[in-house]
Amino acid sequence: MGPISVLLLALLGTFLFGFLASMVWIAVRLWLRLPVFPPQSRLRRLRWNGETLLLIFFSFLLMPSLLTVTVKELTGTTAETVLPESTLAVSSAEVCPAAEEDPAAKSLPAETKTSQGTETADGAETADGTETADGAETADGAETADGTETADGTETADGSETAPGIENEKRSHHVVFEYLSGDPSPEKYIFLFLYVVFLGPFFDEFLFRFILQGWLDSRERERFGMRRFRNRFTGRAVRKLGTSDPNADGLRRSLIRHRTNCCGWRSLILAAFIFAFLHFHSATDTYPSRSLLQIQFFCTAVSYVLILLGGFSILHFRDGFSLREMGLDLSHWKTDLRLGAFLFFCTAPLSYLCQFLLAEPLNGICAPDFISLIPLALGFGFLYMRTRRLLPGFTAHALFNGFSFTAFILSSKMELEFGMMLVSLLP
Repeated sequence: MGPISVLLLALLGTFLFGFLASMVWIAVRLWLRLPVFPPQSRLRRLRWNGETLLLIFFSFLLMPSLLTVTVKELTGTTAETVLPESTLAVSSAEVCPAAEEDPAAKSLPAETKTSQGTETADGAETADGTETADGAETADGAETADGTETADGTETADGSETAPGIENEKRSHHVVFEYLSGDPSPEKYIFLFLYVVFLGPFFDEFLFRFILQGWLDSRERERFGMRRFRNRFTGRAVRKLGTSDPNADGLRRSLIRHRTNCCGWRSLILAAFIFAFLHFHSATDTYPSRSLLQIQFFCTAVSYVLILLGGFSILHFRDGFSLREMGLDLSHWKTDLRLGAFLFFCTAPLSYLCQFLLAEPLNGICAPDFISLIPLALGFGFLYMRTRRLLPGFTAHALFNGFSFTAFILSSKMELEFGMMLVSLLP
């Protein structure tokens, strides 16, 4: 057993041990009637600025593509596409199609007849429907010396036959696989590891948990918290909120309590589904060239850094958000790291199971990422709802991407297909 096999087994063993340990810990906590997660955070409702939200979201949607187009024009990179490796292997083996042979000519010896009646000096014939000196013939429906056929209605050496056009089957593997398949240099691995494990998860937590889920949660507390308050108090009492009535202060405190105690599960579910559906991509038979993929990864990374710096600056200096309100609270960093690891071991198996179960039914149609990521996205949102901090979700997200990326690299070295399924879940 080689060192790569040992590393892969150690990685999978650690993952399995973490999952079993998490399940045992949950069972013990429930048996002792103790809480599994920390109590709900009671931060005040944030007052969002609509202009800031639109600026951040439009930057997320437009900046990476605009920056990619600009860099592509400056460098003169063409938007050529490459086929998956299996397609390239088959295409390189194809030869010119043979002309239809006369039925009478088929009965003659193959050594003396060709579709154009030409023969080389060494006995190897070259033409459409060519035959080599060892008796191997190549064409549509061509036959080689060992009895293998290549072309439509393809027959392999072991006698198995594939449907016509199977070599051009659409693929849905992640662009990371395509980027690393050509020249897997150490620089590429380091860059993608930093992008996939650190920058991507932190940006996703900032955008989808803090910005999107935080804004939806604020609207949910405003709407449903006020509804609960109105259901409890009469309309006359509610109208006293804007007056100097002595009872108004008590009503205001009650309203704040109803808004604070309002459950944010609606915003959690909506933000999780939006996050998952943005990972939808249909199957394709071509991919961008590796030089263009390199530009796309680089421009996306630069865009994420600029959006993070600009977003935090605007929210803090213009909108008045504190670091704690923006989720940048490291006072409980040990607890947050444990929570993130715990959530990863609890929810990642569900995502991987969905990925393996849906890979075959959706083969050639689309990647199952947008379904497989739903359990994980719900877990990220639940951690943010309970803690109002970005570190727990970032830890779980980084562990998930790091495990998938590492397992993909090790399995690709061993030529195992399941690594492609794991890497598809990357952002």
